[in-house]
Amino acid sequence: MADPFESAWLKWAWAVVESNALQADIDAFGLDFKGKEFGRVRADYQPNHHRFAISLVSTNAVFPQRWGLRLGNIVHNYRSCLDHIAWTLVERGHTPPTKLSESQRKGVYFPIALTRDEFNGAIQGKRPKLPGVRRADIAVVRRHQPYKRGKRASHWHALSVLDRLSRHDKHRTIQPVAGYPFDGLVEITHVRNCVPTRQGKNRPRDKLDIGAEFAWIYVRKTGANPAMRVKAHIRVKPIVDEYLWLNEWFTKTVVAVGRILQDFSEMPQELLEGLDASLTQTESRALDPASS
Repeated sequence: MADPFESAWLKWAWAVVESNALQADIDAFGLDFKGKEFGRVRADYQPNHHRFAISLVSTNAVFPQRWGLRLGNIVHNYRSCLDHIAWTLVERGHTPPTKLSESQRKGVYFPIALTRDEFNGAIQGKRPKLPGVRRADIAVVRRHQPYKRGKRASHWHALSVLDRLSRHDKHRTIQPVAGYPFDGLVEITHVRNCVPTRQGKNRPRDKLDIGAEFAWIYVRKTGANPAMRVKAHIRVKPIVDEYLWLNEWFTKTVVAVGRILQDFSEMPQELLEGLDASLTQTESRALDPASS
């Protein structure tokens, strides 16, 4: 290859192509249940809070298992892109792979660190992840680390999420695409011994799992044993890794990984156009610093 980073660019581009395909699959499935019943819900009275907690009993929105499999492909290609970068940096460093032991070669990978000490350990520890890499290249890798965004933000940095999804998908189980209710209406169909006053908002950290509370209706009690029946008409957003919106992670990850590549190599326009004619236009705009 003319550019030693071309394989990394190809991995990055294929992750984008797979992301677009998954997004199209999700759009075709449809997640807008605002005009129809999303599933069966129940209302449980919570006297200490003067409200009914609305929770999911069953759902008509059973997300296809293939979404998790497709997500795994996307994650694998982004993680592979970073590791291809790491290998290329080692190849052009002071200790190329031909001078490394088999164990050292197997240990080469792109570090993703939540703290400065964690990053320094990955670089200078007994088993360095970037052995012999030039100081200038180490500085670039360091500049893109999640910990550089601060302690609170580092956990949700695009690369931190990528690292968790990659490890869990490879070593634990398929990482699912779950649902989060972000808009809609809870319709009251029956009420007894109380007067509804207002509806509460969803908690942002809750997935839409069976049994999960996702809304509250506050009431004024007017008699013994208040009761309520409801229906839910809501729109759902796909989420990954606890509660991160999938499309938000797509957007942040294509930029986070792409800009690391840009610091080492120019985007090979003709190469990427061979994968997808629309790829370079769309993603070039995403990587434009002026769009930040």
